[in-house]
Amino acid sequence: MATPLAKITEAAAKTVTEAAAAPLMPNFRIGGKKVYLPNHVITFVRPVRNTPPNLATFVVPLTFNKFDLRDYLWNVYAVRCSSVRSFVNQQPIQRKGPADKRGSPYRPEAQKMMMAELEKPFFWPERVKGKDLPEEYDWARWKEQENHQEAHMRASLVRGAGEIEMLTEKEKEVPGRERLREEARELLEGKKEWSNEVKLDERWSGIVGESRRQ
Repeated sequence: MATPLAKITEAAAKTVTEAAAAPLMPNFRIGGKKVYLPNHVITFVRPVRNTPPNLATFVVPLTFNKFDLRDYLWNVYAVRCSSVRSFVNQQPIQRKGPADKRGSPYRPEAQKMMMAELEKPFFWPERVKGKDLPEEYDWARWKEQENHQEAHMRASLVRGAGEIEMLTEKEKEVPGRERLREEARELLEGKKEWSNEVKLDERWSGIVGESRRQ
């Protein structure tokens, strides 16, 4: 005859077995609205240093709310979260048009982020390392890429307006420009005669001679 302790142990083991075999269910009420063709973009962002592994950071659309992110994690990845926090990052004020024209100021669209407290921690993999990849965040490389993108955008705006882009001081000192500047100065001062090494027709000799006398 089984003792009371044995019956309790057997019942507990049966409960644990049934719970393990049961499918994973969400810890919240599931909504009835179905979305078949979503057009939103959600970005999983690598956390900053010393962030707990059970906190996941996402960049979400401005129309997203906490329930949307919770349902998204469950329906797409079967991930349960206990709480969600949201905040909006306002972007710095910028000006329209090329930098030299200084157009009207405007503020770009804000960025909404959410932090979900996961039921199970998630550990990010190690960063890819290589000869051309920095071990840590390389601010100088990022700034160089940002400056290059801004210069390309300004040039595109100027070309779109049908204007000629003004060269910066750095772009003016390109190889060959200094030599061209010296040759132009010699031509203006009369130290050198311009010639394209093309032999003209004899009928132009009189016109050329008259222009030189003038």
